[in-house]
Amino acid sequence: MPTIDLAQLKTHAEALADLFDQPEAFIHLLHETLDHYTNRTIRFSQKAIRTPLPSYQTPRPVMHQIENKLSRLAASQPNEAIPSLRPFGMQGIMRCGYWLANLLGKIQPESALSLFTQLPDWLNQTSDREVQEALLTDALATLRTRNPEVLLTLLESWLKDVHHKTQTWGLRALLPLLQSSDFEIFLLYSGSCNPPL
Repeated sequence: MPTIDLAQLKTHAEALADLFDQPEAFIHLLHETLDHYTNRTIRFSQKAIRTPLPSYQTPRPVMHQIENKLSRLAASQPNEAIPSLRPFGMQGIMRCGYWLANLLGKIQPESALSLFTQLPDWLNQTSDREVQEALLTDALATLRTRNPEVLLTLLESWLKDVHHKTQTWGLRALLPLLQSSDFEIFLLYSGSCNPPL
């Protein structure tokens, strides 16, 4: 594993940010960057995380630097973020699932609605429960707190889907909303204790 040069790492993060609105080039550079910092001294038997998804053994400071840069971009430039987030769901790399969830959760809900409808497909592509949990909670965090009525409509469509798996995702995504104190307030102000499901 190369020594982490903070100045170089910031340069790599900036290069990724510059390509944020160019999905293919962005994903290609993301792979190159993660591979550059991969810790090749870790043998397979030493890996702490057992997962069916491939995972770069990239040091945590590198992951945080890139994630922080991308999170700020997703929040400030949702229109540029959305085209580059679509390929994330198809990468089959464990960390991409976490990043996808984190970045979706940073985008204003009205900008990300088209991506939320793709969540069941992305969820079906991984059997890693931690990634699934992140996609069902972190990705919907802003929608859950700011637009619970829109989230309920989205989840209603999942619950009515003909595919059993999509119905399951709908039920699992509903739990954090039902456990939220904000949801109780939403029900009071909506004048109903029966959500439209």
